[in-house]
Amino acid sequence: MRKASAKVSLDLFRKDLFAYERLLLKVYADATLLTLPEKRAIYEAFVLKICAIWEALVENLLVDCLNQDSRQYSSFINTRLPRHIPREICSAMVTGLKYFDFKSVGDAQNIARKVLVDRHNPFKAISKSNSQRIDELFIIRNYLAHYSGKAERTLNQIYKKDYGMSKWSDPGRFLLALDKKTNLSRLQNYVDVFKATIQDLAKALAIP
Repeated sequence: MRKASAKVSLDLFRKDLFAYERLLLKVYADATLLTLPEKRAIYEAFVLKICAIWEALVENLLVDCLNQDSRQYSSFINTRLPRHIPREICSAMVTGLKYFDFKSVGDAQNIARKVLVDRHNPFKAISKSNSQRIDELFIIRNYLAHYSGKAERTLNQIYKKDYGMSKWSDPGRFLLALDKKTNLSRLQNYVDVFKATIQDLAKALAIP
């Protein structure tokens, strides 16, 4: 298992996200090889990939930051622990208690607040607006993963409340559509939110 390093975790996420962004821009710009339904299907597939690497980042950062100082975790479970614990044990402490199974950004922030000392808790730096946008993309992900009636109703509420849409739209159509405020595809807007968020996380940890 690799040595604990929040910088490594952030760099890995950034590398994957930027690679996905380059591919998505190629798909968006293509005018000859791909049909519109094919582009929409590709955009939907990348929602799953982006959400997956975000979940991995959250888990890795929890482990990395717990590795730096376990005192808050000790207080949370009311047990004395060494201040510095090997990363593989930190990983077991996090995943063994299913902390990685967060329901939203707010949920991840609450978990971090319980088990990380303030100095090594970057999750508090995630803004409310970015948190909301990330949660939105996970609502889309949940629909694409299950196609359940409940997931569809939840997504449709987002369409109506945040985008003023009166009719249902398949996620691919929604994500590929141009946002008039930014002149970018909606999925690119979400990608930009993740890019801003990792900058905030890095800044909170004093990582250049």
